[in-house]
Amino acid sequence: DFEESGIWDGEPLSSLALKSNSISYFNDPTETILFTDNTDNNKNAKNHPNIIIMHADALRADHLSSMGYSRPTSPYIDSLVNNGAEQVNYAVSNCSESICGILSVLGSKYFKKIDVQTPLIQTYLKKEGYRVVFAGSGKLSWEGLDKIISHDMDHFFRSEFDDRYSINDDIVILSALKGMPVYQENPTFFYLHYMSSHPTGRHYAQYKKFE
Repeated sequence: DFEESGIWDGEPLSSLALKSNSISYFNDPTETILFTDNTDNNKNAKNHPNIIIMHADALRADHLSSMGYSRPTSPYIDSLVNNGAEQVNYAVSNCSESICGILSVLGSKYFKKIDVQTPLIQTYLKKEGYRVVFAGSGKLSWEGLDKIISHDMDHFFRSEFDDRYSINDDIVILSALKGMPVYQENPTFFYLHYMSSHPTGRHYAQYKKFE
């Protein structure tokens, strides 16, 4: 049962209008999606690049300088774009809650078509010899999300069950990455979930100029 009664029943505003969570359908999983082995895969995965997905909860595109915002809020992203990185200028959210975006990104499908049996991106990368590392802040067990995304992982670092961190403090990600071995042609897939951009995250004085 994916529901956690009484915990995170939607975002505050949506909760005023909805009596139950809009994603409670997870109790009735959709059709299982099967896939076949890639017979040409390279178990050693030598020379494959690391793959990194950074998912920032509640980070507004219209407040990123790389997307045209007037203040320099995203200098590192700006530097990547200025040096030839591809930037997607238009995207549409498929629902108003984080779980939908997380599942859609990892599953490359509309979120209602994903359940615990659905192969996610890490499933395919594991078959190509990748190590899989998830690290993130926020309540990743919300509505059983962790049960869906945690398969085919090698490491799952999260602030949620670690007393050293505030639940929404992204420092858990830096701590996890510091413990990773140096890259030696053995590739890793990193999925990093950042929560401090959410209003309930920890805020630091040096960034108040961006409020």
